Amino acid sequence: MDKKKPLSQLKTVGHGITIFPADACGKYDGFAENAKQRGRNQAMKFLSRFFAVLPFRNAKLPAALLLCLTAWMLSAATQADFKEFLPPARLVHNGSFREGIAALEQIAPRNPFASAALYLIYSRGYCGESVNYRKAAQYLDSLFGTHFHNREWLVFWSQKRFPQVDDLSGVILHDELGPSRYELRGDHPLKACYTEQMFAIGGVIPRVIFEMSWPEKPAPWNQQAVETARVMGNPAALLWLPDPNISRESTEFAAYLKRLEQAAELGHVPSMIELAGYCQKNGFGFPVNHRRAGEILRTAKKKLLRYSNVGCKHAESDLKTVRRMLHSVPDFTRSTVGLLEDMQRNQSSPRPDLLLDAALADEIGRRNDHVECAFFRLRPRLFTGNISDELRRKVETIAEAGSSHAICYLYARQSDQFRQYYYCYLAGKYAVPLPGLATPEACYRKAFLLLQARKYAPAGNEYVDGLKLLAPVLAAAREEYEREFGRAEKEEADTTIRIARREFARPEWETLQGRRRLKITVRASDQPNYLDCTLKPVPDEGYYELSVHSLTSLPSNEVWVDLLLANGSRKRCFVNNPYHGKRPVRFRINIAPTQKNFELTVTGF
Repeated sequence: MDKKKPLSQLKTVGHGITIFPADACGKYDGFAENAKQRGRNQAMKFLSRFFAVLPFRNAKLPAALLLCLTAWMLSAATQADFKEFLPPARLVHNGSFREGIAALEQIAPRNPFASAALYLIYSRGYCGESVNYRKAAQYLDSLFGTHFHNREWLVFWSQKRFPQVDDLSGVILHDELGPSRYELRGDHPLKACYTEQMFAIGGVIPRVIFEMSWPEKPAPWNQQAVETARVMGNPAALLWLPDPNISRESTEFAAYLKRLEQAAELGHVPSMIELAGYCQKNGFGFPVNHRRAGEILRTAKKKLLRYSNVGCKHAESDLKTVRRMLHSVPDFTRSTVGLLEDMQRNQSSPRPDLLLDAALADEIGRRNDHVECAFFRLRPRLFTGNISDELRRKVETIAEAGSSHAICYLYARQSDQFRQYYYCYLAGKYAVPLPGLATPEACYRKAFLLLQARKYAPAGNEYVDGLKLLAPVLAAAREEYEREFGRAEKEEADTTIRIARREFARPEWETLQGRRRLKITVRASDQPNYLDCTLKPVPDEGYYELSVHSLTSLPSNEVWVDLLLANGSRKRCFVNNPYHGKRPVRFRINIAPTQKNFELTVTGF
């Protein structure tokens, strides 16, 4: 068949101005010949005026251009068409198929909504009717130029999804170039196809209403039609947005999310996939809910697997997506220990699944049967920038209870070396591997090195307390503690005394006239020695005096006293030269190497 006929041999035959040679396709039943006569005449009148003013008005125009323009003029549905369509459409939608279809056939020659509905009914076999491709082709031809026609051609006819019926192997359809034969090569009923079933949710009528009133340039009646389709349960109408680039923070998008849930509840699998994605990623107002995401995805997977039984391959892409998303959903039946093991395996893999990690963390944080649960409840607040001191103290408390994740977090985030030593100690205590520190012994050694770096700039008793922590587990720390402080000795509840070399300095408490004083007997030694004394604070104390006295004359470079005040400042005094001022939190009596024995008395306790 030669489609390249001159315009003089072409004939206008139907709604949508489907033009083709009259003798090219055999007998044609003339259905389209009676369609929209008034519209056709108006369109041809307009086109004659339009072409008269073109620069190339005397040239021969391509048939395709003429056909496209005329089809565009006559294919658009109107508000009047919509109103005329609704009464018989409601009959079909409510189950009165015979009465409704008969009414639709009466108005179809002039009503594109009715033509679309009848096309779907006869091309698929809906509403109790058998598949009738000849009738379906007539109705589809009349819709040339519409969004509905284009979608049907692209999705179904060009993909050859229609199966043979009654030994009919092909169907003649018409376009701007004339008739073309489309082979019927589908291997299963179209009603069983995944793509078709997603379109068919809600029924024929709401599908037609939305497709034929496609609001590319929304008008009030378009909006009314879309709302009608939504109420009837058409997922495409529920998911339609006037502006695809609408702000995700707007009220319009919030309304879209509610309609998305409605579409998912109707069984629309693409909506279920989108909704599950929002639940997994905290998308646009949806709270994180990995359990819900898992339930939705498993339901979608069950639906998608059915199509393989009928030979439909069009669900494979969505099935692949669902399976990939399910990989990021934990097994919620596992114990907390099992979930922690899953998290460890995921984090240790070459390509960790971040969504799975987030899902595991969320689920563990919801439980309360493991020490790690408390940390994961706080985790969402820990990676938002600088954390408060209160939050850090909570994390430290969890770390001290043995949370490996809390220990690793604090170690990685702490820039203060003096605090880092403590986190290394905790890592060793609970056998938590740190970067470059795989064993508890390595963690203890690292803690000792960090502590040593602050030896000469201690803050309060942290240096001493650090050595006390490490002494039972690390020989080097124990030796350092005994060398520096000997064994700690509490003489009074409010006073702690530590002596570096106890064999060369022996402390004794005395009471003189109701006042306590400390007597220190110093023996000759060629090594330096010192005594540390920590004092209990006295609230609202206005005056304090510390005196170190000796009956033996001692030079200032042989014995001197360093004091640490509560505000962090330091003072110094000497033997027989008392200190006056604020009570110190700690003082150290430094004793240089000496060749003589002597006694010191200390008052101020």
